[in-house]
Amino acid sequence: MSTIAQQKARYAGRIGGGAPPVRHFPVEAGADFEVGDFVKLHTSGSEKRIVACVTGDSETAGMALESASGTAGTKQPVLLAEGDVLFEVNVSHETPTSAVTGESIVGGKYGMEASSHKVYCKIDDTTNKFFQVHELSPRDALGDQYGRVLVRVLSDVYQLGPGEKTA
Repeated sequence: MSTIAQQKARYAGRIGGGAPPVRHFPVEAGADFEVGDFVKLHTSGSEKRIVACVTGDSETAGMALESASGTAGTKQPVLLAEGDVLFEVNVSHETPTSAVTGESIVGGKYGMEASSHKVYCKIDDTTNKFFQVHELSPRDALGDQYGRVLVRVLSDVYQLGPGEKTA
């Protein structure tokens, strides 16, 4: 068993293949996020704007592909968290020695935690569901501490509806 370095979330592909779904949204004044952060939108008039990175269990539109520009209104790309999009994130657990990958977590629905612009699948949180584990990352071994998993964002926390995905 190895201890895996905790890394930023990254795009891992789509179930069934295809191009990643990307949409550009303007940034709200004061928004602070980096590449790999999951971001939240706010509607300002008729326009959806990126307002913040998600740091806990909340709604999200997807993952930022660029860091915040610092200029309100600048459009920035977001990789949409549609149901077939997979992200690679490290696992976390309240007890660090229990933050390990195992076959038993595949298919499970867990909470999300974010700290220092790194996103984690919180495998000890089955109440505030944000992610579903699709599979263990092929880049790590079974039982690695802070190992990586491929997850999808649950539809309950995805901010965009079917008519808004690619608009």
